[in-house]
Amino acid sequence: MSTSRPTSQKRKRVEYEEKLARQVERDAGDLRSSLEHLHSSLSTLGDVVVVVQGSSECRRFPCVSALLASASRPLAAMLYGSMCALEQNVEGGKPELHLHGTEPWCFDQLLRYIHGHAITLDVDIAVNLHHVADYYEVLQLRDSCCSILLDALQPTNCCQLLARAEEVHCEPLAARCIDFLTLDFASVVESDPEFVNLDPSVMATVLERNELVCTCEVAVLEALLFWYNQSPREEKYTALPSLLRLLRWHMVPDDQRTRAQQLIGSVRPPCEVEWGASSHERAPQRLRDERASMPSALDLCSVMREACRDENGDGCYSAKQGWSRQCRWGRLVGRSPAEGAAPPRIDEHELVCTKEYMIGRSRKTDIRIGQNAPMPYISSHHFRLFHTIHWPELHFGRGAAPAAPGELPALEPWLEDLSQNGTFINGVLVGRNKRALLKDGDRVELVFPQGRAQATPTSNSFPTYTFLAAPLPNAAGDESQKTGAAGSPSSTLDK
Repeated sequence: MSTSRPTSQKRKRVEYEEKLARQVERDAGDLRSSLEHLHSSLSTLGDVVVVVQGSSECRRFPCVSALLASASRPLAAMLYGSMCALEQNVEGGKPELHLHGTEPWCFDQLLRYIHGHAITLDVDIAVNLHHVADYYEVLQLRDSCCSILLDALQPTNCCQLLARAEEVHCEPLAARCIDFLTLDFASVVESDPEFVNLDPSVMATVLERNELVCTCEVAVLEALLFWYNQSPREEKYTALPSLLRLLRWHMVPDDQRTRAQQLIGSVRPPCEVEWGASSHERAPQRLRDERASMPSALDLCSVMREACRDENGDGCYSAKQGWSRQCRWGRLVGRSPAEGAAPPRIDEHELVCTKEYMIGRSRKTDIRIGQNAPMPYISSHHFRLFHTIHWPELHFGRGAAPAAPGELPALEPWLEDLSQNGTFINGVLVGRNKRALLKDGDRVELVFPQGRAQATPTSNSFPTYTFLAAPLPNAAGDESQKTGAAGSPSSTLDK
């Protein structure tokens, strides 16, 4: 008994101590504080000097080689690996690593980030720092710069950011700019001064997309000619025939083709635009030399005529290819209550891309309703329909999966309730000054949703609406065939 008792007590003590055991780790704030302190003491604690040679200045940065290597695989290879480029100081000082092609201020920001400091990013800093962070594989900083640039994208700077994205090889930003240009084409043409400087290859990429959002194909032609005429250059002029062939000529009505031909016929080669009305003899020698080296004036009208028919002459080539555009973002089908023996009236409204629609009692609304009702239940501006661009979530880092087909950027329809007495979607109140996402087949009701009886049934009648989303463009097949029965007003309204 005396031998087993100490053993039992020891076992209980061990079990009790095991229950108390837990893992502890260094606090993130404490770790950051140590890194920041290390950064302020690099002149004494550093074991290597990084010499950064920029375009106009050269700076020396004392660093801790192990910390650099832990944060950047390329720097690890330069400091310890097969690409080791350390040079011994001839004066017996610390070894040196020489970097070229990196601006010193960028490396200073990179060094501060590695040592846990917060750095301020604006568009200019993010563009340059993205390139450096990508080159040295400081991936979290690279992705933060990319996120800042994506959030900064708007119609006034789309083309400028595209040029800078291509310059620093920021592929997510370049792809987002192309998508933005495709889905908000009219706004970019109108408000971005750098639109006229787009490379012809970018214009070709945008024009060949069925997803290009426009009011009509003539508007696309006008934008193309604006792009050329505002900044005529030889490479743009020689690219015009191939760009004109990318237009959807089968979508240009016959009564607008004469005007389109007049617009195309007014295009002049770059040298003639620069000469103006001056004769060849009075033109400067430089311009005469350019004219001699330029190809003869292109017959762009014949290009248009060829594009308007196929080889057999029985239709547009673009129609046979199934090419289309996003000219409509939906339809609003209204059903007004029956009055007496008359059947319910059905009104259908095409929702044209690049435009928003106001519905209400006012004369200034796009779709006017309720103006003849004895009681003003319908507000002057009852609700608004508009569309935005839905951007899929980007996945950064190594091995990130590309966006799935259903996650591609696309137009997204919305309804904003501006009324006093309510706007309902499928029986659910939206709420004054609130917005709700619309889906194909959604039922929009005013004041009284379905199933709620009116206090005076005969005093007011309110139309109900059904929103029908436009079919998504597709390069294969006829657009009209993709509408199908589900896209027809009757099939949705009869449900």
